Amino acid sequence: DTFWAPGGRGEKATNAKDVEEYEERQRKRQKGDGGMAAEEPKVVPKVPFSACLNAFAQDDNVDDFYSTALRRKSVAARRVRFKTFPPYLVVYLRRYYVDAAWRPCKLEVSVDVPSEIDLEHLRGSGLAAGEEELPEEEEGVGAGRGAASESVEPSQEIVSQLMAMGFSENGCKRAAIAMQNASAEVCMEWIFQHMEDANFNDPIIQESRAEAVATKAHNPESIVMLQSMGFTERQCGAALDACGGSVERAADWLFSHADDLDAAIAEAEGRKGGSAEEGGAPVGGSKCEDGPGQYRLAGILSHIGKNTGAGHYVAHVCRGNKWYIMNDEKVAVSEKPPLDLAYMCLFERKA
Repeated sequence: DTFWAPGGRGEKATNAKDVEEYEERQRKRQKGDGGMAAEEPKVVPKVPFSACLNAFAQDDNVDDFYSTALRRKSVAARRVRFKTFPPYLVVYLRRYYVDAAWRPCKLEVSVDVPSEIDLEHLRGSGLAAGEEELPEEEEGVGAGRGAASESVEPSQEIVSQLMAMGFSENGCKRAAIAMQNASAEVCMEWIFQHMEDANFNDPIIQESRAEAVATKAHNPESIVMLQSMGFTERQCGAALDACGGSVERAADWLFSHADDLDAAIAEAEGRKGGSAEEGGAPVGGSKCEDGPGQYRLAGILSHIGKNTGAGHYVAHVCRGNKWYIMNDEKVAVSEKPPLDLAYMCLFERKA
């Protein structure tokens, strides 16, 4: 499990004034205004780990977000929270970036990685008061993957306007149904988003979701192909149900559930019979191991070099109260691990 904590470029540095003064002295030195003074050690920004965490957790605006409630693009707010806290958490400090000339660069920033962190305040709590989930788009019309809704007939006026712009009749009908005949402008936005769908120009199949589920049958060739891998017909059918009929995904599903295939098949068949009408939930459910959001630092990775194109990676691991450096085949006790230079941190959940 990974989350991104941007290191920043010094905006949150606690020694911003010292950095600014150092850079000014360097500019004078390069111009020859600073005399022949010896070159001083570089002063790098010191950014608190808490500032990185706050930057990760703050709300972010998403432009051109397509809202299924408004049936058009709008602006949305995005907030990242944890649903569960795993036994081990990998934190990546974004030290690397590409500049305006597309050259790989590395941020020279010191981040005070703490020995312990508490993330419980970032645990998600679901929908807040007054919030509700966005409605799902019509299956197959909004997403271009299945049958059209039997309750909506495409407006011939809107279809004609869209066809006059050069789009196919079937594609225009799909747009009108998906947007519930909102307007030609809104339908055109939908077309631009879905014109690359595989079935965009296919004829509309007017049947309900329930009918589509009830009449769905497995492709005999898919069954034979999966059976040739050593699985029974029942196992193959359950895998195809769980993976929307895709042979490739079904094969991967079968092998990934090989340790307890009978239980996975029973659950897949139960979902097909009991909740196919509602769309069901992912087969297997959530198996994440949750626990308290308190962690201790167990190890770091650091990079020696100017950018990702050159340099060397070194690992430091904490065991008990001692830190060890692991540099290729060399392992030794580390008296002062470079925690402030870490770009990847491994945290272990506290017992």
